[in-house]
Amino acid sequence: MARPTSPQPTIYSIVPSDKPDALTVKSVWSQSGRGPLAAGFVHLIQFTRKGTPYLLGVNAKGTTAAYRLRPKAPWVEPVKAKIDLGGPCEILQPFAIGDRLHLLAYSSKPNAPGARAGLLKFFAIGNDLSSSTPFEYFRHRPPGITTGWTVLQPITYLNKVYYATYGFDTGAVDLFSISVTAASAGGAPPLDTENVWSWTWAKGWTRFAFFQFGGENFFLKTNTLVPNVNIDHLDNNPNSRSDEVGTQLNLEDAQKLDIVRAFYQAGGAPYFLTYMKSGKTTFNRVHGDCLDWTTEARLAAVEGASQIVTYRIGGQSFALFY
Repeated sequence: MARPTSPQPTIYSIVPSDKPDALTVKSVWSQSGRGPLAAGFVHLIQFTRKGTPYLLGVNAKGTTAAYRLRPKAPWVEPVKAKIDLGGPCEILQPFAIGDRLHLLAYSSKPNAPGARAGLLKFFAIGNDLSSSTPFEYFRHRPPGITTGWTVLQPITYLNKVYYATYGFDTGAVDLFSISVTAASAGGAPPLDTENVWSWTWAKGWTRFAFFQFGGENFFLKTNTLVPNVNIDHLDNNPNSRSDEVGTQLNLEDAQKLDIVRAFYQAGGAPYFLTYMKSGKTTFNRVHGDCLDWTTEARLAAVEGASQIVTYRIGGQSFALFY
C-alpha cells in the first residue's frame, strides 16, 4: 500500500469573532510547490528567541532546518542555523532556563552505535541558532527510569523548570527538575536534572495537550485502551503529584482523533484544537473549572496532516498544519 502523502503546509489564523463564544478561523497561507518548508519532517518545533518566533524542522535522520515565522507574507522564511542533534530522536522539545533557549532531545532506544537507551540530550542554543555540545542524562534504575517514554513535556512553575514524562505501555509517570550548575565541561550547558517524583497511572493515555491556567499546569489526555478523557492538574509536590480535575469528560470523537494541540487567546485564555486526518477540526475554549469546554469554531482543514504547530505572534494565534 502506498504511504499517504502529507498536505501542502497551511497556516490558519485564529481570531475572536464578533459573535459571543466564537472564533473565526481562516486559511492565510498555503505552500505552493516544494518550499519553503521541506518535506519529510518528523518533528516541527516552535520556539521564540529574543522575541522572534522560529520553527525548527527535523527529518528522520536528525537533519535540521530552521525558519522564521511571520504574521504576514512571507509567512515562513528560511534562516541560517547550525543545530546538530547528533542523529534522530523520538521526542524533541524546547525550553528556556537561565534566560537561554535550549532543546531537549529524547530517544528511548539507542539511535547510534554506543548510544544509551533512554538518553536525554540537553542542547543550549546560541544567538546565531547554533547548538552546543549536549549535556546527557539517562537512568536505568528507579526512581525515574528514562526508557519507554511516549510523552515528554517541559513546564515552568514558580519560575522553575521541570519536565513531565509518561509511558503509554507502562503507565510510568515522572516529574524531573532542571537546574543550572556552577560550571560544565566540554562545552555542554551547565545543567543538571533529577527526579522529583515517580508514580504509575493506567496504561494507554495519549494525545496530551498541556496548558497553563493561573500559573498552574494542566493537561488534557485521552485513554484509548480503557476509553476515557481527563483534565489533570500537575503538581511539583511529591505528596500531591497530579490530580484528576475532571474525568469521563465528553470529548467529541475522542477515540478517533489524530492530533490534539493546546493554544492560547488574548490574556492567556487556554484553548485546544482537535484534528482528524479527514480534515475535521474543532477549536475549544477550556472552562474556568476545567470540567468542560465550549467549541467556538469548526473547520474543514487540509486532509492528512501529520503535525500541527500552534503559536502566537503580536497577540494573534496561528496554527500550521503540516
